[in-house]
Order: sequence, then C-alpha cells, then structure tokens
Amino acid sequence: MVCPGNVSGTCLDSGSDCVAYGPPLEACACQKGFAAETVAYYDLDIFGVFHFQCCPGAAAAGCDPPARHQQQVQVMLTVGVVFVCVGVIGALLCSLALRIQRRPLSMKPEDEQLLAPRPQGDGSAMHQEVPMHKWCVCLEDLRQFRRLIMHGVARGIIRPTLRDQFDISDLVIGPSVYTVNDQFIRPMTDLAGKMLTQPIEEL
Repeated sequence: MVCPGNVSGTCLDSGSDCVAYGPPLEACACQKGFAAETVAYYDLDIFGVFHFQCCPGAAAAGCDPPARHQQQVQVMLTVGVVFVCVGVIGALLCSLALRIQRRPLSMKPEDEQLLAPRPQGDGSAMHQEVPMHKWCVCLEDLRQFRRLIMHGVARGIIRPTLRDQFDISDLVIGPSVYTVNDQFIRPMTDLAGKMLTQPIEEL
C-alpha cells in the first residue's frame, strides 16, 4: 500500500531505510508530522523485520510484532539484564576482595630467629665455597619470606618511600622488590655476615 503524500527520507530508524525490527528493539519511527505504516513484515526465527513507510498526518498502523516474537524479545532483554547485573556484581566482588584487609600470617619460631640474625661467617667466602647445586629456594622458603615481609611492614621495619608509596594496610600487593631489598634483605644479610644461611657443615 502506498499512502498519499508519502515522502522519502522521512524514516528515523537506525539505518534511515524504513526497515526496523519493531518495538521494543527498534521502533518504526518517522519525522515529526509523519506516521509509520507497515508495508511488509518478514518473519524470522527469533524476531521479524518491518518494512514501513512514513505517511503525513496518518495514524500508526500495524508496526507491532506478533505475540510470539514479543515474548522472545522480552526473554532476550531479561537475559541481557541478568548478564549485565551478574557482571557488575562480579566486578564489585572482585574489587572488594582485593581491598579486604587480611590479617598477617602467624610468625613461626624460626621466623623470629631470622629477624634477629647472628653472624654466620664471611658471606663472600661462603658464596664461593657452597656448591651451586645447593643454591636453591623451596616453596616453604617463599612462604616464610612472605610472612617476614608482612611482619616487617607491620613492625615498621619496611616503610613507604617517595619512590614506593605503598599502602601499609595492603596485604595483597605490598612494597616493591626494591624497597624490600633496601630495607629488609640487605640489612638482615649484613647482620648475618652478608649471608643468611646455615653453617657450611650443616649444608
């Protein structure tokens, strides 16, 4: 059907081609003073497509998808909203988890001994004498190192600097390796003769 006085270029759909999915996805819209009138409707698997024209002064006629397609569109919109909400909640929970202040790990007796090291000999000489295959770090060493750094920060041994303004309450990221080396590793190894290790005869 061709309405009297139909003017091309008056469609306001996304492509300005008088083709739309229909409400609520895409309305059959026209410029002010014109109303949409359906020319054809093509039924697709999930929704349909309207081909319409804009008639001056006419009332909108038939730009409504079938009930089945309306239900499908509502389901898709609902699922979309649910996914967005789940994504937002997940992002908030991840952000919250990163900000939660966890309690420092409990110190063990051997940890306290390392915080007050005794001279263990000439570190440079031991570095030359201990075979390379005994230069190793195990998982428990890394766990102990983490405990020591946590308590070093808590006790003020490791402090923020102009170069590393870390948050002392942050037990997830903490100080940089440069800060840890300058304020913890080097002073402790100096106190132990520049080498934190067991005597050679115990290796």
